[in-house]
Amino acid sequence: SEFPPPETHLIPYTRPIIRGFLRRKEEIHVNLPEGLLDIGRRRVLIEYLRPLLKALAAADAKKKRREEPVMPNRDRLREWGYGDLVPLVAAAGGFLLVGQELGLRTYKKPIGYWDNEATLDREISAFVANSWIELPVDPFDDSTTKSPKSYFYNQATHEIRWTE
Repeated sequence: SEFPPPETHLIPYTRPIIRGFLRRKEEIHVNLPEGLLDIGRRRVLIEYLRPLLKALAAADAKKKRREEPVMPNRDRLREWGYGDLVPLVAAAGGFLLVGQELGLRTYKKPIGYWDNEATLDREISAFVANSWIELPVDPFDDSTTKSPKSYFYNQATHEIRWTE
């Protein structure tokens, strides 16, 4: 497909913006506020980036056996030979915003994410659950009455669980 596709802009029909119109010529004269056209251009960039970034994220997720695709960061794009996409992602609002727009998991959490108590509880629970490591038992330690070959230690809570 050809880039860029046509831009679509929604212009509010208000007195400060619409200066006048000529019916015979089918013209509308406008005084656009700064940044209004950037909104339409952002949408064009995201639609251009959508298939590329989703395909890259899906291939990476498959390779790393991840359940959900992750928005690639600038270093990853450069490593894969897609460094030319970095300024386009930046122009479309940045890696966090584009990742959210495309439904890809992002490494950074959006503003306000940690303000929700249920979200905070879920994240802490996941952190604690992922903090378990399996360690070998010291064969010279006589304090253990059992004879397991290993035990589990939680690095967050310092809890110990023995294998049976």
